[in-house]
Parts: sequence; structure tokens; C-alpha cells
Amino acid sequence: MTTPAYTLRPATPEDFEFMRRVGHEGLRPYIEPATGWDEAFHTARFRERFAPGRQQVIQAGGRDAGYLDLVEDNDGVTVEGIYLDAPFRNRGLGTAILRQALERAEAGNKPVRLRVLLRNPARRLYERLGFRVTATTETHFMMERPVPGGHEG
Repeated sequence: MTTPAYTLRPATPEDFEFMRRVGHEGLRPYIEPATGWDEAFHTARFRERFAPGRQQVIQAGGRDAGYLDLVEDNDGVTVEGIYLDAPFRNRGLGTAILRQALERAEAGNKPVRLRVLLRNPARRLYERLGFRVTATTETHFMMERPVPGGHEG
């Protein structure tokens, strides 16, 4: 399979509604069966976490396709989220974006961490890419991909 072509651009305050919609559409199928869905709660939570200075809009096929939220510090890289709009899902785009983030982290000799909802089948992808479960909460698996060769930091 060829790697889908995409670009990243810095998110702006004007991207709020698009990013909220895409994020909610991506999460709702996994959250609603477990705890129900409170739109007002999830919108307020998204607003608290909205960080256009850090988040990037994924563009593919001449359209906004989703968004990427990575946090990088001295201790590693945390994938806060990769969310794709429905027409762009299951086409390898998210995998390509995650692989690029992993390559960058590896070049910086940093581990990569993320959390995934218990019901989310993306866990299988993360395991194929070298992540392992480090902890489990009532709602999430906490996962980490160590630095290849074990030379962290």
C-alpha cells in the first residue's frame, strides 16, 4: 500500500468546530456504549484541551482531513490524539502520520506514549508498531513505545 499524501498545518482558532466535530465523531462510538454521551460535557472538555498553538490540522486530497495532537518534551513524545474525518479513515493515513511521529521520536532518542480507550480497536495497530501496555485504567490502556535499543533520554 502506498503511503497516503498529506501535509500538516498549524491549527488556528477557526479550526475549533471542525476539530471538535471530528474528535467527537471518532470518540463517541467507543465512549457512548460504556458511559453514555453528554454532548455539552464533551464540548466543554474539548474546549479546555483545544490548543491551536500545538495541534496541527491534517490535510489530504486538498481538504482538511483531521488533526494531530502531539506533546514533546525532554521525557518523550505523547500522542494526545490522531483524529480523522470519516472519509479519510481506514486508508492508512493515520498509520502514516503515526509512523512519521515515531521516526522523529526515534531520531531524538525518545519514547512515545499514548492512551487508547479500552474498546478502541486501534490498540492492535499500536501493538504492531511496537507499543506495549504499561497500565490500565477503568477506561484506557496506557501504552508506550520504548526507544529502540532501550537507550532512553
